[in-house]
Amino acid sequence: MKAFYLPEIQQQGFLSEAESHHALQVLRLQAGDPILLLDGKGCKAKAIVHQVQKKKCGYEVVDRQFGKPDKPSIHIAVAPPRSAERIDFLIEKLVESGADTIHLLECQNSERRTISLPKLEQTAIAALKQCKRFYLPVIKPLQSLGSFLENDPCKDKRVAALLPEASPMEGMSQKDLSLLIGPEGDFSSEEYRKILAHGYAPVRLSRHILRTESAAAFACFALYLSRLNSSVSS
Repeated sequence: MKAFYLPEIQQQGFLSEAESHHALQVLRLQAGDPILLLDGKGCKAKAIVHQVQKKKCGYEVVDRQFGKPDKPSIHIAVAPPRSAERIDFLIEKLVESGADTIHLLECQNSERRTISLPKLEQTAIAALKQCKRFYLPVIKPLQSLGSFLENDPCKDKRVAALLPEASPMEGMSQKDLSLLIGPEGDFSSEEYRKILAHGYAPVRLSRHILRTESAAAFACFALYLSRLNSSVSS
């Protein structure tokens, strides 16, 4: 069943212009065809195409399903890579692997210092429709590492680190977790001092050096599996 993003799902209504175009012009849906609506805020609605106009696709909801937010939440704070393609990969895989909030960081060794947030949000929506999650992760605007450290809301704080004292990353605790992922050139020595002074535990993700986007996706997926297994066993 094809999924469509609709921030406000009514009993009857129309898809957005872009989603209507995809439904009618690309997928060639007809009246009576089943579709799935996602609001990214906890609701999945089974619906049928109800009206077909030239540029508007109408729908009628036949069933709704609601999901609760996953707890504890996973916050990935990451310095985006240089290329747009790799940033899209980063956002796509973090959505698919269960991140709840994505914080974009500007660090001393950052290769990219400007971000088009609306474009990244569209990438996240496309990934949401692909994996059919209940919740669309929040993508925070680009901010300095120092600003994030001062305002990090999580109690379980970790940093992926190429440091001798880094220990293998363990699974989720019962607290909201934030994980820092540095830029391609890693955090500077000064940044590591600040990070550790703010109480972040250095963790090792792999025996190998990973690209920024690979490290973020790998770590998030491992944390998601840990949280999933904990919720199943409890």
